[in-house]
Amino acid sequence: MNDWTVATLKDHFDRRFEDAKTAVDAAFASSANIARIVAEGYEKQFRAVNEMRGMAEDIQKFSYPRPEAEVEIRAIKQRLIDLEDANKNRASESRGGKNLWAIIITAIAAIGGTIAIMRALAG
Repeated sequence: MNDWTVATLKDHFDRRFEDAKTAVDAAFASSANIARIVAEGYEKQFRAVNEMRGMAEDIQKFSYPRPEAEVEIRAIKQRLIDLEDANKNRASESRGGKNLWAIIITAIAAIGGTIAIMRALAG
């Protein structure tokens, strides 16, 4: 009735143990592959985090603090205002110099005209 003998049972269980061993070996190989992939992922993430830290350090190192920038901008604006005032003064001085020459020439012409009128009347 039953075809099971000690030898067939042994073969049956040996096959089952072999199948289980093969399955366990495959699971270990798969988990080792997954562990390698996860480790590579962590390594990439670690590199990306370090790169972000480096970028943040560069930004902090090369950025100019706002209060200091505002002080510098105010100083530059004041310097521009001072230069504009100096330029206006220089322009008005040159206009004043031109006016002075006009006054001198007019005075010489008036003196010359007065002398010519006096000679004409005296003479």
